[in-house]
Amino acid sequence: MTKRKGVLVVLLACVLLGVVLLCVFLPLYFAKEDGIVPRVIGYYAPLNVEEDYSKMSFDKYTHVLFAFATVNKETLLPELSEFDSERLIALRAHLDEHAPDAELLLCIGGATDSGFCEAVRGEERARAFAVECAALVEKYRLDGIDVDWEFPGQGEHSCRHCRKDFALLLEDIREEIGWGKTLSIAGTANLAQMGLYPNKRIAEVLDFVNVMTYDYSLRDQSNLITGKNVMFTWHLAGYKKSQLNMGVPFYGRSADERYEYQSYAAIKEMIERGELTVHQKANRSYATGGGAHVSFDTVAQVEKKMKYVKDFGYGGAFCWHISCDSDDELVDTMRKGLLG
Repeated sequence: MTKRKGVLVVLLACVLLGVVLLCVFLPLYFAKEDGIVPRVIGYYAPLNVEEDYSKMSFDKYTHVLFAFATVNKETLLPELSEFDSERLIALRAHLDEHAPDAELLLCIGGATDSGFCEAVRGEERARAFAVECAALVEKYRLDGIDVDWEFPGQGEHSCRHCRKDFALLLEDIREEIGWGKTLSIAGTANLAQMGLYPNKRIAEVLDFVNVMTYDYSLRDQSNLITGKNVMFTWHLAGYKKSQLNMGVPFYGRSADERYEYQSYAAIKEMIERGELTVHQKANRSYATGGGAHVSFDTVAQVEKKMKYVKDFGYGGAFCWHISCDSDDELVDTMRKGLLG
């Protein structure tokens, strides 16, 4: 009898704890800020020197993020290759004429061996890096900087100092470029790793975070349920919902090299040729054919993501990358879902 009472007490305590947690987290989950103007963000990586900007709908994005500047392994400063410098200058001129309302940011990094770990170790290096960021903003008439360090303290960068250096770097960049310019980062979907960042300190100096809610696995690249959990956890870590943008991959993932990293436009062509067959599930989509499995976002999945972002008060959404959506089907879906 005593044992049964003990079990009942434990169960009652669990129920009460559950009620308390619901009372605490449900208001946070559904809370929305007033006056949010949703962002439609596109990363753009130039493919070749002959790429015709006039055929690309940059005007459909509120922010265009040019990828990438890299870290020079000798000077430990951010730099652009001659090719990327030429394309960035041409893009700035094109946006001035055809998409004057779109902000142009320079994205620095973009790979796990990006060199940040050594480049920003300590106050002196971080400050020099930030000063060069400000110089690039002025030189190319940019609206801001996006730091794509994938990711501080993770993988090759598992050293603990990287996480503190990350915060120091962002604070220094903010000081150098000022609050009149935009500062953003690409955010990991690895929640255990993200939880080790000095998040409240970082949140204070950022305009927004592009949360990479994709690339979970080859068979399930962009599950909406997982994305919701990732977004809410970032919010709990100290970021306003209005600072967080949900990621939308404009490409597919597959264990079959024929389909790995194929653009949305290319996948559509394969479907139209009958090579692949689309499967729509409640929270994910994929295509199969010839024994292959290609995980990618359809229009229907993007619609669901945008509804979630808007209904729950997040700041917007972003894509990697603009060139993969040659007929604007996905960006139009993003815009309709967020901006109406």
